Amino acid sequence: MLIHHLDRLNREVIWLASGSPRRREILEQVGLRFRVTASDYAEDLDKCLYTPAEYVVETGRRKVLSVVQQQLASRTGEAASSSTDRPPSLIIGADTVVVRDEHILEKPHSPSEAHDMIRSLSGRSHVVMTGVTLWIHGLTGLSIAALTTPLPSTSTGPCSSSSPTSSSSSNTTSTPATTTTSTPAAVSSTSMTLLQQLRADLCLDNLQVTACEDQPDAVVFSFYEQTRVCFAQLGDDEIAAYCASEEPYDKAGGYGYQGIAGCLITEIQGCYFNVVGFPLNR
Repeated sequence: MLIHHLDRLNREVIWLASGSPRRREILEQVGLRFRVTASDYAEDLDKCLYTPAEYVVETGRRKVLSVVQQQLASRTGEAASSSTDRPPSLIIGADTVVVRDEHILEKPHSPSEAHDMIRSLSGRSHVVMTGVTLWIHGLTGLSIAALTTPLPSTSTGPCSSSSPTSSSSSNTTSTPATTTTSTPAAVSSTSMTLLQQLRADLCLDNLQVTACEDQPDAVVFSFYEQTRVCFAQLGDDEIAAYCASEEPYDKAGGYGYQGIAGCLITEIQGCYFNVVGFPLNR
């Protein structure tokens, strides 16, 4: 849990690869110190090629790797050699999507689109998923070998995010397979224990760990969290009033829980901060 490591983290150089004011506020409220370095990744993955879980994890990962490439490029040449700035040891990135019936809802572009989107959520539940990527620099080769070692598949635990909360087939989501780089055939029990402990600490079964080909002392952690959100049964007048607020138009799914849309939601099953944009408990 973040609170256990806050003092140590604040001695490191941390970048947030996101321009989202909501993610910045979530991390600032727990006292984490970081620099915002927004990613220039175009977020143009073909959704037809991914499940929602795979899509949100891969988009978050590419946001972070885009920032990694930016900082590598900035440190080449004469100007970089004279820089006194410390490079980041941790880069955090995330992507959040709203999923209804296995369909990812984008930001609405017009009042009629926003109205239709909110109406489609009315009186039922849907899933909000956030994919998180952590790029960590400065690990030893032994640590990376340990962390990228495949583990035997484990059963889903009570706090695993690979099993949402519902028996409803209309909002089920798929768990992306864990991907790893190739590692030595013989791995010590200590290495295996290290990764098992990491997954246990995060309380996740969908954690993916990969090494960086162009940076042998860096490793990338990716996972996702999901929250089930239930909307009240809304009339057309209520939907029209919400859409007139201008709130829907810069938010995936057409609503922001932390804003006026809080009036539309009857309950959630899972993490509130995950709906806002970052699963703080992880």
